[in-house]
Amino acid sequence: MVAFVTVAKGLVVLLIGLAVGQARAEHEVNHRYVMLGYMKDANGRPLPGVAVRVSRVKTELHYEETTDQDGFYAIIVHLHDENLGEQLEVGARGLSVAHVAQFDAQDTKTERGTRIDFVGTSIEERRSWFLATLRQYLSR
Repeated sequence: MVAFVTVAKGLVVLLIGLAVGQARAEHEVNHRYVMLGYMKDANGRPLPGVAVRVSRVKTELHYEETTDQDGFYAIIVHLHDENLGEQLEVGARGLSVAHVAQFDAQDTKTERGTRIDFVGTSIEERRSWFLATLRQYLSR
């Protein structure tokens, strides 16, 4: 019984260590890829409380977030330099779109990611708006 408790405690410590290690790694630009955007109805009104999911096609890992009161979502995907070109799938409300992770692997200072908006039944990628949207989100 004592051995079982010791092993169980060891597993808990290991899992916490892995979780903390992964969270720390995502705080570095070259360990994350940010997917963000807005969910709106066909008339442009925000849709709060909508689940948005990003899936890494290669690994089948999923990341999910719910839109806020402005219909905004931000999802951090754990990607490294070697994941350049990896296919991601972004989906919500029965709609989805494929996205290829694009970034300069030599640049470890500029945030990596894209903006994908869902408006009615349309999905629009606005890559050039990504950094401004991220800055706006972080300044809230």
